[in-house]
Amino acid sequence: PTEAMTVIDVNSGKAEGKTRDSKDFIFNTTAVINGRKVKSFDFKTMQKQGLSTKDLIGPPSIRFERDYARMGDHYSRSLYISSLPAFIAPEILADITDLAIEMLVSVSYESLSPDTATKIIKRQLVNINSNVVDAQKKAFKAGYSGDLINPDLIKAQEETGHLLDDMTSRNQKIFLVTVTITHFADSKEDLDEGTKSLNTIVNKYLCSLKVFQYMQEAGFNTSLPLGRNDVSIKRMLTTESASVFMPFSSQELLQNNGQYYGVNAVSRNLILYSRKDSLNANGFILGTSGSGKSFAAKEEMLSVLLSTEDDVFVVDPDGEYAKMTEALGGQEIPFTIGGKWHINPFDMDKNYADKDDPIAMKSDFIGALCETVIGGKYGLTPIQKSVIDRCVNILYKDYLIDIERRGITCDNDIAPTLKDFYQLLLSQPEPEAQNLALSLELYCEGSLDLFAYRTNIDINNRFVVYNIKDIGTQLKELGLQVCLNHVWNTTIANRRRQKWTWVYLDEFHVLAATESSARFVQQMYKRFRKMWGIPTGISQNVEDLLQTPETRTILNNCQFVQMLNQSTMDRIELGKLFNISPTQLSYITGSDPGQGLIYTGKTIVPFINKFPKNTVMYKAMSTKAGEDLSEYPVKR
Repeated sequence: PTEAMTVIDVNSGKAEGKTRDSKDFIFNTTAVINGRKVKSFDFKTMQKQGLSTKDLIGPPSIRFERDYARMGDHYSRSLYISSLPAFIAPEILADITDLAIEMLVSVSYESLSPDTATKIIKRQLVNINSNVVDAQKKAFKAGYSGDLINPDLIKAQEETGHLLDDMTSRNQKIFLVTVTITHFADSKEDLDEGTKSLNTIVNKYLCSLKVFQYMQEAGFNTSLPLGRNDVSIKRMLTTESASVFMPFSSQELLQNNGQYYGVNAVSRNLILYSRKDSLNANGFILGTSGSGKSFAAKEEMLSVLLSTEDDVFVVDPDGEYAKMTEALGGQEIPFTIGGKWHINPFDMDKNYADKDDPIAMKSDFIGALCETVIGGKYGLTPIQKSVIDRCVNILYKDYLIDIERRGITCDNDIAPTLKDFYQLLLSQPEPEAQNLALSLELYCEGSLDLFAYRTNIDINNRFVVYNIKDIGTQLKELGLQVCLNHVWNTTIANRRRQKWTWVYLDEFHVLAATESSARFVQQMYKRFRKMWGIPTGISQNVEDLLQTPETRTILNNCQFVQMLNQSTMDRIELGKLFNISPTQLSYITGSDPGQGLIYTGKTIVPFINKFPKNTVMYKAMSTKAGEDLSEYPVKR
């Protein structure tokens, strides 16, 4: 192939088109000087002349004046921070670098050994004390009080004394710190304006900014990222004081293969976090109504479905995921009273409890169902728990023997059902068993028998939503538990295929309503990681989650918590639970939808995540009441 090359005659200014073989083509411009063609860039010619690439990109000349430097057509000025107050806010460096001018900022640290630093400070303290005594003597001779000496001397004496105390009692080290700034401009006038702007920022923090006089070259070299300090202007600071000039004013969250969660509210850098690579992948999304909880969950689901081969399951109590499911070609399973779809809560894989006894864990789950049905303040009695455990063991005895004989892990066609459990309770001699059976009659033989039959749904999709919106209030908590149990069995099956399963439980606080249910969910959260599962609870009632020790433990052990706008009481509780500072809590106080904090066990990062509204997916994911989506035409 060939590429066009422009040849310019310097003398005539005329250009003529040429073509040249691309393997010999180096740069697209050459010049004709005194009738001779000269390439604008050629490594071989540069090597002969003893030149390097630095000669190409560097200015043709640098001329250092008294208080500025000129580099070709540009100007620069080097300055330094000469004095600091007793206290300085850590935002000073961030404010300086936020100025809309081109600059180099360099902070040089030189550590002193403890013995050398102690000698210097003691020597300085002796000199200051001597000056104080001399000043007091002069005051007495002049006939006025010794307390009326120069206040700067008294202040220097106090600061030096505090510095010595910090070294001996607080294990503070001493550093010699130099802060230099070199800023650039296209003209001398712009350079002076830039200097004024820098002075305004620095003066706000009660510091002094001075220009290097006849030392512009040394100041410029010190500002360059070469790790050298050519100036002798140094300020002695303790470790605590020197840390003010550390340029890292915000925590970042950027991991390989991470999911996108927005941008850092402080630095505006991308937030990319991989839940699979954390200690555990368990998570929560918390926020008040309208703060964007469901939308945040949908964004994560969308990212998972588009960037991985993982399965995504959603338990949807309010029918919020229907449009998104349709847009992505997912599978929605709508449950209604008297409907055709059923899930058997007694379905059980042999690996239901991993290496533990599967019947014991199943007994806990059935106990949670019974406690939900019975209701009441005190839950199940010990006798009722014993009866439930006995009946569960009887029901699964033949089932486990059969699947073991056939060499399989489960068979939903022969698994016991809620009706079988009901009939077995009726045959038990205890009155408590009869009471349990009577409580379950409505859900086994009555009008709410939705979960009393064998499972007849066929999951053949990566994205599955269990829509339980239309099953009524009485069945909602029961429906959440049954769907979670079905997802758990599917997660076990996915593990055998070494496939990750993402599980989203909306209205999670409902699962924490009873002790048995909370205990069962706690067991599942502990085991999800082993089963290649990534559970995410979605809730707006943080206080409800913290009422039981089980759900408090779940929340405290999650390595991913996305916090959106919080109510006052929830904000206080979260601050205590995760040790969140008042400044960080401000990001979840009256914040807009899509803004908040991300907690990862080690870091807490404020984020902003604005999803473009003129997209197909926004229209499919948004459930904001009263929003007119026609205002945002889709741009393709």
